[in-house]
This record gives sequence, structure tokens and C-alpha cells, in this order.
Amino acid sequence: MSPSVEIVGVASAAFVSTSLDNLAVLIALFASPDLRPRRVAAGYLVASWAVAAAAWGGSKLFDLVPAPDLGFLGVVPLALGIQRVFALRHSAPDVAKPVPTAGGVVVTVLLTLSQSADNSIVYVTLFADSASVLDPIVFATLVACPVAWCASALWLARRSPLAGPLRRTMRFVVPFLLIAVGAYVLADTVTDVLVH
Repeated sequence: MSPSVEIVGVASAAFVSTSLDNLAVLIALFASPDLRPRRVAAGYLVASWAVAAAAWGGSKLFDLVPAPDLGFLGVVPLALGIQRVFALRHSAPDVAKPVPTAGGVVVTVLLTLSQSADNSIVYVTLFADSASVLDPIVFATLVACPVAWCASALWLARRSPLAGPLRRTMRFVVPFLLIAVGAYVLADTVTDVLVH
């Protein structure tokens, strides 16, 4: 498999594993009769793209770290995944947070940013560990995924019986996706920074 294809898969897994909370909120926002779907989508895309851009920029700070040590950043998503596996045993399923009914773009931006700490951490890790030549591909993937997320949320909001089972199923899948991303970053792969 080529490094470009491989990094698209890893970046997509990183997005999905850190964005399920956003999917639940998006479904609720799209289902609200008081909010226009275009404004919700615009707010979510602006916030998601800003997080991806900030992570790319933030990853440049790791240029000061010796390249062989960057792979150890994989411990971060790995630890997040393991923590979520343990949380599965000790907690009830996530309940969607109440969503304000007033607003539009600004409400969606603020809600998305408030839930994006894990996105930022995982994205910075992925950018820092990847070869610089692959960073635009990682960024393009992190720009495309939110568009697909919006379309999925809108579809699920219109067919709400599917939303609950999906959320329950993905609750068990997400920790293992995070562990896989962490293991990938820790591994010495063809997409690593050492490729340059």
C-alpha cells in the first residue's frame, strides 16, 4: 500500500475516533426545528477546519524534537483509547448533551470547539509523526471528513431510529480505533517523519 493511501486511512480513523461526540451533537442540531441546517453545517465545518489547521501549525513545534523520538507521541491516542476501554466497563452509555435551540453558526462553532480537545491532541500527534510531504494529505483528509460527517448527521437526523443504535455501537468501536491510531504512530511505518 502506498504511503498516501495509508495516511488517508489513518487520518480518517483519527477523525472518526475523536468526532463521535460531535456527530451526536450535529444530529441534535440538525433535528432542531429552530436551526437552519446550512448554518449548522457552516458552523461545524468552520470549527472543524480551524482545529485541523491549528493542529497542523502546532505540530511544527515538534520540529525541535529529534525525529526518532516523535514516534513516542503515539502514546497519547493509545492512552486515550485505553482510558475509554476502561470507561466502557464503569459507565453508562453517553447521553447526548442538551443543545441550545437559539443561534446557528456561532452556537455550532462553540459546541464543536468545546468538544475538540481530543481531536486537537490526536491531530497534532499525527501531523508531528508524519513525513512533511504527507502533511497536506493528512490536512485534506481532515478537511473532507467533516463534510462527510455533516452529510451523515443530516441523514441520521431525518431518520432518527438509526441514530441511537449507531451511537451505542460506535461507543464500543471508538476506543479500539484510538488504540489503533496510537499503535500506528508508535510503529515505524513508511509514513513517518524519518522518510524525508
